[in-house]
Amino acid sequence: MSTVASATQNPGLVPCSSATAAFMLAFVVMSNPLASATSWDLVAKEYAEVTAPFFEHYARIALDRAGVRSGTRVVDIAAGPGTLGRLAARRGCRVMAVDFSPGMIEELRASSAGAGLLIEAQAADGQSLPFADGSYDAAFSMFGLIFFPNRAKGLSEMFRVLVPGGLGVISSWQPVERFPLLGDVFAAIRNLLPNLPFGGGNTVLGTAAEIEDEISRAGFTSVVAEEISASFAAGSLEEAWDFLRRGSAPFALLERTIGDSAWRKLQDDIVMALRTKYGSGPQHLTISANLGIGRKAATT
Repeated sequence: MSTVASATQNPGLVPCSSATAAFMLAFVVMSNPLASATSWDLVAKEYAEVTAPFFEHYARIALDRAGVRSGTRVVDIAAGPGTLGRLAARRGCRVMAVDFSPGMIEELRASSAGAGLLIEAQAADGQSLPFADGSYDAAFSMFGLIFFPNRAKGLSEMFRVLVPGGLGVISSWQPVERFPLLGDVFAAIRNLLPNLPFGGGNTVLGTAAEIEDEISRAGFTSVVAEEISASFAAGSLEEAWDFLRRGSAPFALLERTIGDSAWRKLQDDIVMALRTKYGSGPQHLTISANLGIGRKAATT
């Protein structure tokens, strides 16, 4: 599969009815499973191998918009395997990366050491950062804040640890309706396993207006938001599905819940459902996001 930056049904049978009940129970017990470190630990390795390289395009734009340079003190909140932090370190920034998933931090440390990059990293909750006020010049949360149980608290902490005049940067996904292939994956899963919460809810901070509003309410000024996009090309439908599922915490949680056999059956049924619309050949998908930036007012 190649990744390129850019600007721009007929499902089978439910593989296992007990799987639906088990997965729904997991969502009841975990009111927000994507706010659980365990869910992200499940996908840390594949996220680092497959998803993180694709996310580098968004991270580069965020760093460019923030104007970071050598010596800039950067904190990467909900850093995952260090996608943004590694790019910032290569620019000479002094990087601190935090994530509540020990698995993600382990991947971050390994990849940073392998690349010869100096990045401090620790497991920490982005809603309660273990740093003093005014510790950083720029703070980022790329597709992390959107999963916080309390986004207002996360933005408040981001604001607190910035120096006066510092920049806060967050990103969010645009609604799944903008991405037909991914939307059809969720639709196929809902048809195969009725009542599962896959892609059926509202997208968190799905519009520029929403992301600007939340950043502004946290106290940031000069707030702006824009759409940014990245694309990937896959040689086949199966390869596109493989890219979408690997590194996905919801899919990993579902796989763990229903077991290997039922998961293999479900994957076959998903691809079969998609094939009627997309065929089996090469696929191209552009995924758009919102990037929001605000400044902590300088003292007078």
